[in-house]
Amino acid sequence: FSQDKPAFSSRSLLDRWVVSRYDLLVREIRENLDVYEVSRAAKAVENFVIEDLSNWYIRRSRRRFWKSGWDADKNGAYFTLFEILEGLVKCIAPFLPFTSEMVYHCLMKGSPSQKESVHLEDYPVSQDHRVDLELVLSMDVARKLTNLGRAVRNKVNIKTRQPLRQAILVIPQENERRLVTQFADIIQEELNVKEIQWSDSLPPEVEVILKPRFAILGPRFGQEVKTIARLLSRLEKEKAVRFLSEGFLSLSLPSGPVELHLEEVDVLLKTEGTLSIESTEGYAVLLDTEIDDELRNEGLIREIVHTVQLFRKEAGFDVDDRIDLFFHETTDENAKMLLQKYQEFIKEETLSRDIHWGPSVSEEFTREFLLDEMKICLSLER
Repeated sequence: FSQDKPAFSSRSLLDRWVVSRYDLLVREIRENLDVYEVSRAAKAVENFVIEDLSNWYIRRSRRRFWKSGWDADKNGAYFTLFEILEGLVKCIAPFLPFTSEMVYHCLMKGSPSQKESVHLEDYPVSQDHRVDLELVLSMDVARKLTNLGRAVRNKVNIKTRQPLRQAILVIPQENERRLVTQFADIIQEELNVKEIQWSDSLPPEVEVILKPRFAILGPRFGQEVKTIARLLSRLEKEKAVRFLSEGFLSLSLPSGPVELHLEEVDVLLKTEGTLSIESTEGYAVLLDTEIDDELRNEGLIREIVHTVQLFRKEAGFDVDDRIDLFFHETTDENAKMLLQKYQEFIKEETLSRDIHWGPSVSEEFTREFLLDEMKICLSLER
């Protein structure tokens, strides 16, 4: 990639976020190693590589890495990834001396700054001026919301690839709500919804039901646990919502005031109609789970794209190989109409140069499958 280092301030929000997380990681590693907490330092590296770098940054940047042409955004993505990997290989050198040595020479090959060994490099130091705590906080909230959205889909058995009409995102703190809106596009894409609504509290159609966990509160309060159950069942919704956010609740019992904590109470959120909800720590995501014909067709197309990607992998194609797609005459007519309507989207998502309506001459890789009871027969050709 280009050796021109992009100015840090000009990089995308995602780039600046992962750099902030990396510098916080370096700080955490050094603090733990200084007091000989080696396992904690190693665990911090593991969490960063799996959760922050791989499952979030690289996954969210795939389009930037693989898009055609070369622009400032693509250069920023590649340079940021290289910068993080270069720092990480130095961070792990004390833990994995031989693996880090191998990765270091592969990564730095041809670089004028390459040293004879990774173990001759200075250990990384956190560059605190690059740490944006507000950016880190807002991304943490964004990821909480996407996790809640996935939990809603799992509960109602709707795949992430199936688009939905609307999501209502509940963020009690105004400051967090203001900050996280900068990641609205990411959240909307992760939740795969057409529209997002922001809210500071649960909508009126959500009912909050609180019940004591008798196994926990029974030994503590004895017979008074029945009084607690009655008070919780009569608690005003506003106080119940505040309890979800703050994590504690004060009640007045005949024996005096008591304080309950969230882990001592079972919380049930009930919705009406097609809305479904999941909540944690005061945050909540509500999804409208009604699927009309338009949404259903878009979901089918995404399933087809996913199937083609699996076939590409099965055929041994490289991730950047351009292909031609052939849909055979035996493909269901309704499926053909759907494929023709969305063919540009399919081409873009599967790196296809063109889509053909007939058999492949070479039939390099051919498969037949059923999708929503429609037969589809296709061939892939490099």
